[in-house]
Amino acid sequence: MTSQNKRRDLNDRQSRKMRYNKRFLVACEGSKTEPDYLSILGHRNRDICVHPQSRKGKSSPEQVLKQMTSLIKEQKLDEIVLDDLTEAWVAIDRDRLSDEQLQKLYKWSKKSEKYHVAITNPKFEFWLLLHFEDAKKLNSPSTYNKKLTDHLGRPYKKHIKENDITDEQIKLAIERATQRDDPPCESWPHNHGTTIYRLVEKLIEKK
Repeated sequence: MTSQNKRRDLNDRQSRKMRYNKRFLVACEGSKTEPDYLSILGHRNRDICVHPQSRKGKSSPEQVLKQMTSLIKEQKLDEIVLDDLTEAWVAIDRDRLSDEQLQKLYKWSKKSEKYHVAITNPKFEFWLLLHFEDAKKLNSPSTYNKKLTDHLGRPYKKHIKENDITDEQIKLAIERATQRDDPPCESWPHNHGTTIYRLVEKLIEKK
């Protein structure tokens, strides 16, 4: 690398540090809702940089991990070390996944202290409902879309808009998810619940 390129690389890294305090690389199972939601959080906290990525039809744990590897390479980071500002997260639904498939994600998360997995059981809409209610009586995923339609005042079609949720509702969702995750699960929720609140807490944290 020439001295000019070294200076440019140093300037680029310094510029990135000036723009944000943390960077989150997130490989999502869903192609619409999760990226929409995470992008909204990134817009609201200018101290962070969120890179949600998903590919339609690529929702298996193996494919989502491939997305993460690709995203890390795009950011020109070391796959294990990353950097001091970066965390890598996989956001996926329990849904019909087997314990064996989920174990692969859990094993991946143990490769580095900067690797994390956020799993919602049964699916991401459960996390969205926690913004509006405690969802304790909702045991059937088939009711989630209807309930979200009622809360949003418009047909829920997998898209979340900026004005659909407030900062206060996000904090309530975190509180409700935390109460369900007691004691905190190390792997993934085996009943209705989610660990995505752990990522969201970091995304809304003000430095």
